[in-house]
Amino acid sequence: MKICFISSYPPDKEGVAIYTKRLVDKLKDKKIDVDVLTFKKNNSQEKNVNKILSSNPFSIVRAHSALKEINPDVIHLQYATSIYKLYTFVIWFILRIFKARNKVKIAVTFHEVKRETDSLKFIGLMYYRLFSRLFDLIVVHTDEAKKILVIKCGVSESKVKVIPHGTFEFKEKIDFSKYLTKKFKLANKEIILYFGYIHVDKGVQYLIKAAKILLEESPGLRDKIKVLIAGSVRPRNGFFKIFEKKDRDYLESLIALKEELKLGDSVSFTGYIEEKQKYSLFNFSKIIVMPYTNVEQSGVLNWALAANRPIVASNLGGLKETLQGSGVLVPPKNPRKIAQEIKRLLQNKKYYSRIVQNYKKINSSQSPNNVIKMLIQEYRNLK
Repeated sequence: MKICFISSYPPDKEGVAIYTKRLVDKLKDKKIDVDVLTFKKNNSQEKNVNKILSSNPFSIVRAHSALKEINPDVIHLQYATSIYKLYTFVIWFILRIFKARNKVKIAVTFHEVKRETDSLKFIGLMYYRLFSRLFDLIVVHTDEAKKILVIKCGVSESKVKVIPHGTFEFKEKIDFSKYLTKKFKLANKEIILYFGYIHVDKGVQYLIKAAKILLEESPGLRDKIKVLIAGSVRPRNGFFKIFEKKDRDYLESLIALKEELKLGDSVSFTGYIEEKQKYSLFNFSKIIVMPYTNVEQSGVLNWALAANRPIVASNLGGLKETLQGSGVLVPPKNPRKIAQEIKRLLQNKKYYSRIVQNYKKINSSQSPNNVIKMLIQEYRNLK
């Protein structure tokens, strides 16, 4: 079997690129041939990574030629509108022509069904309805996303398969804890961590407000904890610079909120954290908070699960589906509940341990090996 992914790809740092890299590595471990078509600007040095895609019309010819040379059994598109933007129509054109001329099955993973249909309303629903006709297999990460496609977009239920995002495996476990402690003044602190891009849907303001409530109601914690907001604004290009500006304005509002609430050193913003430091940062933290206001699934959730640290997450989307029955879920936009759960985890050691123990079951059932077995079986079912 030969698989060709069309996707963003590392060293690009956004979530879909990292997710695709995990799939590629796991498929190679299973002795399956894998190629990748990615953007021309990508500077990956990996073998079988074809840097072809661009807004140049000639990339249509280049992509078609590359696919013909690779001759895959399955082409698997990893899709979110934010990755391809207007180039989506070029991708559709390439795949439609190639499928008409060659015996090939085409799969897609839709990563942002809920967010994009929520934001685009009727247009988004019609867009997914029409776009989905191209594919023989549609993968989503949540039951919620499947219901949207089947019920609201009229996609055939037989085509849509739910495969979990999968938990994460930290390959680099170099200890940067001393470096992080010194850089961000973390000595003798229990770290409450937010990690990820600073984006308007991430609800970081509710964590900051929760910190204020927590410290007002339990002033003894002021010298013991530190809320660390680790991440930067995602860079955008072209027309989508508008969204980057929106997120930068959001970041400025978060900093202003921290100052308004007089939280001082109890809340700190780190900016971008290097890939090699992520393991130490998660491992170093006491609790991880994901106060999102709109989400389908999150790679950050799977890093947090792999680190075996309690997660306080909004009761939404894939966060809800993954953590249901295992804890700790809170209503979105509810800083008081976030504060209550952080306090409970800090003060109740048995509760803290029970939550961590629950996550071991999730790590087992949604391990990368189990997820890749599910995906391979769906590829085989296409024949």
